[in-house]
Amino acid sequence: MPNDLACKDIVLQGLGEVTLNKDFSRFIKIAKSKFHSITTTTNLMAKDTSLYNQYFDAGLTNLRISVDAIDDKIIKKNRPEISLSTIKKAILAIDKAHIDKVQVITVVHPENFGTLREIGEFISQLGITDWVIQKLVGYANDIENKLCHSDIEKAVSSLSNKLTIAIRGFNYVKRSEPFFCNSPFSTYFINADHYLMPCCHIWDHTKLDMGNLNNFSPNELINNAKAVAFRDTFNKGIIPEICLETKCPLVAEK
Repeated sequence: MPNDLACKDIVLQGLGEVTLNKDFSRFIKIAKSKFHSITTTTNLMAKDTSLYNQYFDAGLTNLRISVDAIDDKIIKKNRPEISLSTIKKAILAIDKAHIDKVQVITVVHPENFGTLREIGEFISQLGITDWVIQKLVGYANDIENKLCHSDIEKAVSSLSNKLTIAIRGFNYVKRSEPFFCNSPFSTYFINADHYLMPCCHIWDHTKLDMGNLNNFSPNELINNAKAVAFRDTFNKGIIPEICLETKCPLVAEK
């Protein structure tokens, strides 16, 4: 597709694990001809660990790896296909020339908060220096509600000389509160059938049709009447029904 947008970055992502798509290297090469920065997030499920270096060679500039635990019981509870040894093997397979393009993302939850320091030590020992800790605030779980930036900062303070640590948080809103989401304004999501979607949580264009890339240029697509009308609901402080139906994590029930 022609890139007639000012956008210079693209995130190649979808539902499921991207490394299981046999054409992913080809997708990266196509993106490389049109964008400066190409990012993806993985759970490291590729059985052929040489693929990660192939992705970088194809033009991938940023590889985000999800590492939420170093305890196999916790890991398999959320991702039964992988284990700590799988994660370690995959990271060690990445050439040193590419390791500075790797970032680890850890989502803090009640089961792993007490092991954050150990997770940090683990990824540091593997040569990774960029760590993002993603905290969940204001969600349904009381323990998560009580977590604050200073708690996490204190838990990992001893690693500041080994890792560049960024602590980020999502402030989940309740339906009765004023609501605004910036995803439809700041990021353009295109699903596998070339339809413009509002965010990474809504991919079914049969429920929300905002236009197809086959019928518009990228710039025309994001400014077509359907897309503008959807964004206007947020400008009016209204939560679209589809956001409630899909149980978007930014929308929490009382």
